[in-house]
Amino acid sequence: MDRAKRCTLWVAAAPIAFAIGLVLFAFFESVALNWMPSFAAYWLFQVVFLGVLFVPGIALLTIGAYLFESRPRAGRVIAALGLIWTSMLAALNVYFTFEQTFTDPNPHEPSFLPRLSILEATITSAPFVLLILGTIHAARVIRSAPSAS
Repeated sequence: MDRAKRCTLWVAAAPIAFAIGLVLFAFFESVALNWMPSFAAYWLFQVVFLGVLFVPGIALLTIGAYLFESRPRAGRVIAALGLIWTSMLAALNVYFTFEQTFTDPNPHEPSFLPRLSILEATITSAPFVLLILGTIHAARVIRSAPSAS
């Protein structure tokens, strides 16, 4: 169960680490270049407006990880719910990033986000794809962990 706890906590910490790294990247990039790449602006928008949605998943993952020793079944269920929540949010984020890239903009609707090219959409989606892969790995580790019954 120690490996399952470690994997679960890594997945819980990933969105927080991404947000901190993104803010530092955007700050130093905008200071050095006096402008910000479109994908970094898109990331900042995602951190500000969608970051709050990751909080329930992070909480479920953390609670589930700490319940692995005392209540392994409850810990697995709660951690699985956190993994599902986190991976669904990441998948929706990837989908909407590419959906916004491939659809024609409505000229009558103002947009807060820059129009991304396919390369910028791929760069923007890469951390979320890595998060999905991390949740899949953590789910496999949790499933294969021996139960303490």
